[in-house]
Amino acid sequence: MEKITVIIGEADSGKTMKAKEIASSYKKENVAWVNGKNWKHDRPFLYRSCNLNTELIIIDDCDDVSHIEGIYSSMAEGVKVEKPYKEPFYISPRIIIVCSSEISIDDFIQSNAFKRRVTIINCNDVDMIPKLKAKELVDKFSAVPLLDSYEAKQCALIAVDEIIKVVGYNSESHIWMKVKQEIEKL
Repeated sequence: MEKITVIIGEADSGKTMKAKEIASSYKKENVAWVNGKNWKHDRPFLYRSCNLNTELIIIDDCDDVSHIEGIYSSMAEGVKVEKPYKEPFYISPRIIIVCSSEISIDDFIQSNAFKRRVTIINCNDVDMIPKLKAKELVDKFSAVPLLDSYEAKQCALIAVDEIIKVVGYNSESHIWMKVKQEIEKL
């Protein structure tokens, strides 16, 4: 089994965007999303959205660090997929756990999960936020019909310039300047 990746960060820090970015390197039909709220490893049909070809499971909005230990322990033999009226089967996908904003790095240090083979991506990293915002803006403009990728990028740059004008030159505009630089790199 591959390592589990845990994504932590404040609200609106780009945790789910980071998970989507990782998921984009997989075929869409081979990625399953599971609601992490009130996750319980013994709940029947928990992984019913998975199939034999599932390569990545994203457990989104996990709100309790102890669930990570449960997820890790329950996957010793692989992920058991149960579907109503069908024979269960096992798969061995990569697991990404997107934590709610209530879970911090300190919670991991104090838990058994930290002692396991768990990779932590901290979206509170100041350098990561502009990259995620840049990609998010360009993606939103790319979704507009009739805009190609170059035009979407130009629209995103114009939007950031307008934001900088509105906020003025202060500590917040510094982040938007970095977002603009990241858009130019795309």
